[in-house]
Amino acid sequence: MDKKYVTQAFGLRLKGRFDVLLAYYGEKLFQLPAIIVVTQIKDEMGISIPEHSIYTLKKRIKKKHGKTAITLPADLAAA
Repeated sequence: MDKKYVTQAFGLRLKGRFDVLLAYYGEKLFQLPAIIVVTQIKDEMGISIPEHSIYTLKKRIKKKHGKTAITLPADLAAA
């Protein structure tokens, strides 16, 4: 997945733009708090995303896996 596809999807406000974002970054980034994810995407891509959209994306990831999408800090240290 290329960065230009992500910026183009958000520029055109495509329906699956968050799926494209998820494919670009992978699920690992979305295990962080939403404010950090929003800041990371803003700095790297120049795309403004509301925190609520990140929470919704995390819920979709959680439903997809059938488990919690949030990792405890102790789990991150072990990885």
